[in-house]
This record gives sequence, C-alpha cells and structure tokens, in this order.
Amino acid sequence: DGLPAHVARNNGSIIRGYPLGSKLINEATGKIQYLLHNHVRFVIHYNEKEASQGYVRIVGFEVKPITITHDEKEIQKTCGAQPVRNMEETLLYMKPDFNNKGKSVPVTYSYEVEWKESELAWTDRWDVFLLANPDDSTAHHMSVLNSFMIVIFLATCTAIILIKALRKDLALYNDLGVDISEDEDESGWKMVHGDVFRPPTTSPLALGVLVGSGAQIGFAFLGTLLLCQTKLINPAMKGQALSNVVLLYVFSGTVSGYISARIFKFCGGKNWKLNTIVTAVAFPGLLISMFLVLNIFLALYGSSKSVSFVTIILAFFLWACVSTPLVFIGSFFGFKREAIHVPTRTNQIARVIPPQNSLLGTKFSSLFIGALPFSCAVIEIYFLMCSIWMHQYYYLIGYLLTITILIGICSVLTSIIMCYLRLTGEDHRWWWKSFADSASCGAWLFAYSIWYLFSRLNLVGIMPYVVYLTYMAMVSLTLALYTGSLSFMGVFYFNRIIYNAIKLD
Repeated sequence: DGLPAHVARNNGSIIRGYPLGSKLINEATGKIQYLLHNHVRFVIHYNEKEASQGYVRIVGFEVKPITITHDEKEIQKTCGAQPVRNMEETLLYMKPDFNNKGKSVPVTYSYEVEWKESELAWTDRWDVFLLANPDDSTAHHMSVLNSFMIVIFLATCTAIILIKALRKDLALYNDLGVDISEDEDESGWKMVHGDVFRPPTTSPLALGVLVGSGAQIGFAFLGTLLLCQTKLINPAMKGQALSNVVLLYVFSGTVSGYISARIFKFCGGKNWKLNTIVTAVAFPGLLISMFLVLNIFLALYGSSKSVSFVTIILAFFLWACVSTPLVFIGSFFGFKREAIHVPTRTNQIARVIPPQNSLLGTKFSSLFIGALPFSCAVIEIYFLMCSIWMHQYYYLIGYLLTITILIGICSVLTSIIMCYLRLTGEDHRWWWKSFADSASCGAWLFAYSIWYLFSRLNLVGIMPYVVYLTYMAMVSLTLALYTGSLSFMGVFYFNRIIYNAIKLD
C-alpha cells in the first residue's frame, strides 16, 4: 500500500528513505570525511497474529544504512551469512581526486534482509510517520492555536458591533421613534435601508454561479474530511481518497444548482436554464480545460505523469452524465421556491454613494483583506505543500478539518466587519465586495506558492514549473470560491438580521 522505508534516529524521530552517505567531522582537528552507504539492511516488521494462517501482515519497513569496503576478490568475507556492521577499519571513505575530475570510481552495493516480528497492529502502521516527529506536532498545535486566536479576535469585533453599536442605534430608531426618512443629522448603515438589498448591476448571474460553485466545493471537501475522520475513507489509500473526493463533488452538484438559482431569482433573473448551464459548466469546465491542456503537454513531453485517454473519458462522463443533471435538479427546486424574503423595500432610484474612506474606497482593498483569512491557515498550508511537492506524508485529517472550518469562520467574520464599515459609510454596493474580500485569500495562496517554488523546490526544466503553477492555480481558485461563497452568504444573513430589527413604515 505504498508504506515507505524509513531510518530511525537515536532521538526517536525518523526520516523517510535513507541517506546515501554521511559526513564525519573531527571536532579536534576540524577535518571532514565523507562516507558512502553502499550496504543497506532492510528490517521488515510483520504481525502474524492479525493475518490468516500461513500469511503475515507487513507493519513496518525500516532501513539501516551501512558503509563498508568490500573485498572484491572474496565478497563472502565482507558480505556473507553474518550481518554486516559499521566497523571503523572497513568504512568506505569517499576521497575526492581533484587531479582526475570526471574519473569513475567502482563501488559494490549490497543488501541484507531481516524479518522481525512485531506486536504493532496493521491499522497503526503509519503511526511511526505521524508520531515520531514531536516538532511537527507542536507546529500543528500552534497552527490551530493561531487560527483560533484570529477567529476569537474577529468574533469579538463582530460581537461588539452587534451588541454595542447596533444595539444603541436600534434603540434610538425603535424606542425613541426617530423618523428614518429625516436625514438632516443622520448617516450610516440605517440610511441605506432602501438600497442595501438592491441586486448588483454587475452580472448577478456570475455572482450566483460563483457562490453556488463555492458552496459545492465546501460541501464536498468538508464531507470528505468528515468521512476520513470517521474512518469511512482511508486517507492512507491516496488514489481511493482522491476518487472519493471527486465522486462526492460530482454528487453534490445539487448544492451548487440550488444556491445559484436562489441568488439568481432574488436578483430578478428569469432565464433559469442559462443560469443552470453556466453553473454546471463554468468551474468544472475551467478545471478540465486546464487539466487537458496540461495533459497534452505532458504526453508530448513523454512524462509518466500524463493521464490515459480512458481516465479522461470517465471524468467527462461523470461531469456530463452525473454532475450536470444533479445541478439541474438543484436549480429546479431553487427556482420553484419563493424568492428570498428581505425586511426592507428597495427604492426605485438608487441612493448616491458619498466619497468613501481612502482605504475602503480603493478597488484593491479586498486584496489586502484576504490576507487575514489566509494567515489562519498559512502554517498548515506549509505542511500540505511539503506533503504534496516534497513527497512527504500528511494524514493529520483532524488538524486539516479544524483549519478548514476556522478559515471559513474567519472569512465570514472578516467580510461581516468590512461590510458593516462600508454600510456605515453609506456604501450599499456590498454584493461583489463581500465575495471578493475573502475570495482574495486564493490570490494570497497563489503568491505563497510562487514563494515556495523558488525558496523550497529545486525543479529542473520548464515542464515541472508548468505542472506546479497549473495545479497551484487550480487549488488557489478552489480556495477562493470556498471562502468567497461562505463570506457572501454570511454577509447576506447578517444584513437580513440587522435590517430586520428596524421598524420601517
């Protein structure tokens, strides 16, 4: 099942694979010597109790690297029936000959196998990679703590707005009977009650499609993590886990169809067929197009990573014959329901928006706001990047599930606070801005991936760069839709709450 070899260190930690050599430093003289590990002892740990009679279960694959100068004439003397040990008199030193650069050095490689019975259960065979590095565990805990503290800070700010500021304003307008139509000395979020639910003038169809696609992504990803956490999906089987993610995304097409239809109908849209088709095609079609172009280049490049034509046909079948009909079903029920009820009536003429704050009024303000949700997950993202691009292992599903939930909460709270500040400035154009505030988190992820590319990876050739940037663009877009969708729905619900508390004629 892909269980990797590892080397156990003296401090209890482990490293995946084994080092090809080692370096000896004489502390007294400062002399440096290099040794080549040309002999390896494979220690295969097995559990006989859990297997059927006559069989064993492999629960560990340990490697012990050894350096030895073999006797080329009588190899049995140095590599015979007895186990090979690291002996001072037989160490294989690598002595560079600067006078004969490019000269080959003959080396004899050898190995031995040792079978060792173990009481370790087969289901716990991966624990050595998860529990043997205490520093990583501390980093994961700090990542969750960092995210939790950011969410607490944002939740406190939101509570202050709802309890202190809004309570005072609502008491003024409700209990004292102030006429909200008199705007002589009034300003702030109350004054835009007739425009706050005015549908956006810029492509409401696109907004509904993006929010619906993000909701589908969130449903599929969180569902997969919950299934992994409940042991219904085995994350150790990478191919199976990836297939389950794709299937769960395909079968959750009803979610995107329903939500996009609800938003499109609220905005006054009538062409539900066009909305449904765009919802079913836009995001999956973009990803499949990017993947197909990349796969063509990989095939021409002769890479073993290219996907077969049969796999592409099966993916297209799932998209066209399963996902798309489910989107139509969700869209049908979304349009069949009554339009979303809002507590205020929209004025016929839009209110003029006064000059805004220099920071909130800029077109790029949302780009900077997305840094806050991204900071919730930046530590865990580093471990994920290492597991994906540096062939390490990541099976801490509980941490990933927690971070995914916290980054969603952080996105919602951040957008709510920014929406309140804009409404206080009498800017009722919150629709696209509430989506973009947290969706810009994807741009921060892509920028971080570029930094990671040049600081941590040593890629050779153009094609590895193309593969890396293409996949990270897909992941960044997915994260942008997930956070943007949650923040938009959170802000919409927030606005309904605060304007529902005002008594209007």
